[in-house]
Amino acid sequence: MARRSRVDHHAPKYARGKMPRRGRLRRARHFLRTESLRARRNCRAHSKRNRYDDDRIIAGQATAAKELLEEIPDLDAVLAPVSGGGLLSGTCLGAKGIRAGVRVFGCEPERADDAARSLASGTLQSLESADTIADGLRASLAPRTFAILRRHVERILLVSEEEIIATTRLVWERMKIIIEPSSAVALAPLLRADTVASLDLPKRPDGGAPKLGVIFSGGNVDLSSLPF
Repeated sequence: MARRSRVDHHAPKYARGKMPRRGRLRRARHFLRTESLRARRNCRAHSKRNRYDDDRIIAGQATAAKELLEEIPDLDAVLAPVSGGGLLSGTCLGAKGIRAGVRVFGCEPERADDAARSLASGTLQSLESADTIADGLRASLAPRTFAILRRHVERILLVSEEEIIATTRLVWERMKIIIEPSSAVALAPLLRADTVASLDLPKRPDGGAPKLGVIFSGGNVDLSSLPF
C-alpha cells in the first residue's frame, strides 16, 4: 500500500510537489517548536542576570577605548561613564591592553553612585533608586565588572544633575554632537577648574598638559525630557 506524505496546505505551490516523505515536515515543525522554547528559556534566564556580567559584552565595549588609543597612543588618562560596568570594564581592558600606564577614571551621577560606594567600601553595593537625568546610568555593577574595576580604575568622579545638564548643552551647542545626558557624565568633571590637577597624573616627558580621552556612550535622548 502506498504511503502519502502530509503536505502543509499553506506551503507555496512550487514546493508542494517536492515535499519529502516519511514525516520530515513533522520533524521540522518539532525542531522549530523546540528551538523556540529553548530561545524563550534562554531569554528569561538572561533577563534575570545583570546583562553586563558577561565577558562578551565587556569585550565588545572594549573596542571604543582600543580605537581611541590606536588613534592617540600617548593618552595619559581615559574617562568613561559607569552604570552596570560593562563599558568602564571594557575601557580598562582595552586601554591598558595597548598602553599599560594609562589611567582610567569612571564617572557617575551623584544620584546613582553605587559604583563609587562599591569601590570605596570594597564590597558590591546595590542601587536602590536612581533619580537622575542620566537614565542610561541607572543600573548596578555586576560581580564580574566590579572585580575588573577594583583592579584597574583609579577612582570614580561624581557629578551633579546641574553639571550633567550644563555639559550636555555645551556639547550640543559647541561641538555640534548630539549626546545623551549619560554621555555628558564623562565630560562634566573636566569642566571644573581643579579636576585635572586632582587626578594626580604623572608629568609628561615633553612638559605639556596631560592628554585626556573621554568616551561618549551614546546619543539616545528624548528631546521632550531635556530641561533646555
